[in-house]
Amino acid sequence: MYEEIIELINKGEINKAQEQIEKISDDDPKKYNLKGLIHFNKKELEKAKEEFEKGLTINPIDSDLLFNYGYLLKEMNQESQAWRYLMRIHDKDWATYDLLGDIEFKNRSKLASLRFYLKAAQQTDNPQMKKKFLEIRNKIKKDTKIAFLCLPGLDNFLKDIVETFSLGYDVKLVVSTDANEITEAIKWADIVWLEWANELAIFATNKVPEIENKKVICRLHRYEAFTQFPEKINWRNIDRLIFVANSMKLTFHQLHLNIDLQSCKEEIVYNGVDLDKFKFSIHKPGYNLAVLAHINYRKNPETWIQIIGKLKDVDNRYKLHVGGDFQDSLYKEYFEYIKKEMKMEDNFILHGWISEVEKFLEDKNYIISTSIHESFGYNIAEAMARGIKPIIHNFDGAKTLWPNELIYNTIDEAVEKITEENYDSESYRRFIEDNYTLEKQIYEIEEILNTDDKDRVKVQTILLNAKEKDDNPSEIKANVSERSLRDEEKYENQYILEFYIYKELEKIEKKYKDSYIFLLNSHIGDIYATFSLLNAFKRKYNANKITVLIDKKFEFLVKMFPAIDNYVFIPAKYDNFITGYLGTIIGTRGPQIGKITIAHPKSIYRLARIYKLNFFDLFPLQLGLDINSSFELSTLYSCTNIKLKEHLDQMFIGKKIIYLFTQPRAMKLPKEFPEYLKKLLIMALESDYEFVFNELIDAKFFESFIPKDKMNKIHFLHVNLEDIIYVAEYFKNVVVFRNGIADLLTSAKVKMVVFYPAHYWIGAGYPIKMIDWWSLKKFKKRGQVLEMELINPDDAVYKTLDFFENKDMA
Repeated sequence: MYEEIIELINKGEINKAQEQIEKISDDDPKKYNLKGLIHFNKKELEKAKEEFEKGLTINPIDSDLLFNYGYLLKEMNQESQAWRYLMRIHDKDWATYDLLGDIEFKNRSKLASLRFYLKAAQQTDNPQMKKKFLEIRNKIKKDTKIAFLCLPGLDNFLKDIVETFSLGYDVKLVVSTDANEITEAIKWADIVWLEWANELAIFATNKVPEIENKKVICRLHRYEAFTQFPEKINWRNIDRLIFVANSMKLTFHQLHLNIDLQSCKEEIVYNGVDLDKFKFSIHKPGYNLAVLAHINYRKNPETWIQIIGKLKDVDNRYKLHVGGDFQDSLYKEYFEYIKKEMKMEDNFILHGWISEVEKFLEDKNYIISTSIHESFGYNIAEAMARGIKPIIHNFDGAKTLWPNELIYNTIDEAVEKITEENYDSESYRRFIEDNYTLEKQIYEIEEILNTDDKDRVKVQTILLNAKEKDDNPSEIKANVSERSLRDEEKYENQYILEFYIYKELEKIEKKYKDSYIFLLNSHIGDIYATFSLLNAFKRKYNANKITVLIDKKFEFLVKMFPAIDNYVFIPAKYDNFITGYLGTIIGTRGPQIGKITIAHPKSIYRLARIYKLNFFDLFPLQLGLDINSSFELSTLYSCTNIKLKEHLDQMFIGKKIIYLFTQPRAMKLPKEFPEYLKKLLIMALESDYEFVFNELIDAKFFESFIPKDKMNKIHFLHVNLEDIIYVAEYFKNVVVFRNGIADLLTSAKVKMVVFYPAHYWIGAGYPIKMIDWWSLKKFKKRGQVLEMELINPDDAVYKTLDFFENKDMA
C-alpha cells in the first residue's frame, strides 16, 4: 500500500494519494511520513516539518522519517539539526552517508567528512560517488606526516582518531616499547603525537634529539596526573598539552604545583563518541541495570552490592548485570560470598568480559557508574548515545561533564534516580550529540595540529637523499605513506601511488591478454586458499590459461598447483593497492580474460554481513564460483634443502616432537594462551616429547617452570616458508595459533591443532566467532585437523595430547 501511495505522489496524483493516506491508522508513523512528502513536493516546508515531527513522536527511529526529516532540515538550512536526525538512522545507505558528508564538509570538519564519503563509496557501485570521494580526498589531503606513538595496551582511545587522520594525512601508528622503532617514527614525522603523558613521553622528549625539530602534541588522560611522570617529561620539546577534560587540567596543576611547562600551551579537547556505532532507541524505566567496567578499586564496586540490595527491597524484579573482568581477584571472592549472604544470586549477575556490548545493553534500562574518579567515562557516553539513562556517582569533575540531574551523592539518591518516573531517552542521546561527538573531537584536534606554533624554535629539517633512504629501510615504515615502486619521489600521495600501480597492472593485462589474471595479496594463507580454487575455476570457465601476480617469496606455492600457467613477481607492497580505494572498486568486477581480478574478498565483505557468510565462503564468490566450490589439495611438495634434512636427522631423528607456531593472524593471543603453553610443556615433557618453536620466545618464560636439565628439549627452528611443509611432516605433530600457516599445512600429512580466541570477529560488519570466520572446514586435508577455541587451558592441553596420541579427536 505504501509503495502505491509513493508511486501516486511521484506521478503527481496528489488527490488520489491523499485519499489512500487517510485510510492509514493515525498511530502509524508512515501516515505522517507520506503526508510530509506531499507537503514537501508542494514546497510547503513548514507543514512537511510538522507532519514528519508527528511521525517521529510515534516512532523516533523510523528510518524513512529520519531521512526525510533530515533532508528537509538541510533544505531549510538547519544543517546541524539535519545531521542529528540522519545520524540516528540505524542502517544507513550510501545516500545517507553522502548527505552526512556534505553537511560535515560544509559546517565543521572536512577531514571528518571523509569518513562519511568513504562509507558512501564503499556501499555503492555508483562510480560518481567513488569519484566524489577520491576528488574530495585529494583536494583536502595534506602532505604532512603524523606519527602517533603509544605504549602497548593503551591505544583504545586513539583508534578512531588515527583512522580518520589517515584519510587526510600520511600517518604512522606505532604501538610499541621498542626504543628504535619509536625513534625512527619521530625522525620520519613532521608532527609527533604522544598518547599519554607517561614513560613513552619521558623517553621521546629526553632521549630523541630529533624531536626538537618537530611539532609535538602530548595528550594526558587521567592516571599520569597521579604519578611523577609529568615531572620527568622535557616540556621544552612539547608544543601542546591536551587534557581530555577541564577537571583533569585542574587536577594536574593541583598535583604538580611547581611544574614548568616552558612554552608548551594547554588545550582541552573532550573525548568523542562515534555515534555511527551506537544505535539510538527509546528505553524506558525498568528493572535491568548494567555495569560495564574493569573491576578494580577505582570503580568502587562495593557500591554495586549496596545499590542492588536496596532496589531488591523495593522490588525483587530489579537485577544488576555486571560486565567486566576482575583486575583484583579479591572482589570476585567478595561478590560470590556477599550475594549468597544477601540472597541475591538472581539479582546480582556476573557476566564476565563483554565482547558484544551492543547486544548486552539492548534490554538494559540503566547504566551505573560508581567510580571514585574518571577523566570522562566512555561507558556513560556510549550508553547515553543508545538512549539509556545513566546513574553517575559524583566524582571530582562529574558535574562539569554530565547533566547534574543524573548525578548522585548517596546510595539512597542513586536508588531514587533509578525508581523515579523521570526518564528521557531522546535527551540522553541529544546530550552526546551536542557535546561529545567524534567529529567535534576530530575538528578540534585538527585545528591544534594546523596551528603554527612559533614560540618554540624550530631547526630546519634536512631531508635524506634518495641513496640514504634506500640504505635505511626503517626510515620509510609508514602506515599510509609507504612507497615500494621505482621513482617514488614522483608520487605525492596515496591515490597517485595507487593510480601508478593501476597503470603498471594495465601493462601486465596487455602482455597476458589471452589469460585470466589474478592479483593476490602478500599473505600465505590467502594465496593458498585462492590457488586451491583454481582447478574449479578452470573447469567452470573452460579457462585455457591462468596467470597469477604474487610476491616472489611465494614462488614455491605456484609449483604445487599445476592449474597455474604463468606467474609474475610483484612487490609485496602492491597490497596497498588491493586494500586501497581503486583496488576496492576494481575488486567488485568479475573474472574476465585479459583483465586483472583481485583475488581477495575484501571488496565483497558486505556479502558476509548480509548473508552471514564466513571468510572462506567469500573466496569462491570473489572468483565467480559457487559458494560450495571445493578447496582442493595441492600436489605433494618435494623439499630440495639437503642441509635442512641433514640437520633434522642429526637433531631429531627418532624423537617425539611437537612443532609450534604461536604468532596469530588478525587477532590477539588470548590471556589463556601462556597458561596453556606452560601446562602443555610440563605435561608433554613428562611424556618424552620435545618442542620446536618456529618463533623465538624469551627464555625467561621457560625458566620459572622448566627444570634446567630439560631445557635442552626446547628448540627454536625458523625455516623458510617453502620448507615448512616438509618440517611439519617430519615432526608430525603441530600446534598453530590461527594464522596462514594453518591453511598451508592442510596440505601436509600431519596432526594439527589449531587454536582460536573465544572472541567475536566484527571486521565483516557483523559479529561472528573467530573459529567460525576462519574455520578450515572447507579445505581438503592430507592429515587430521582439530580446531578449538582456547577457553580452558587444562581442557585444551588434554585434548591436544589425546589427539597426538592417536585418540579420535578430529
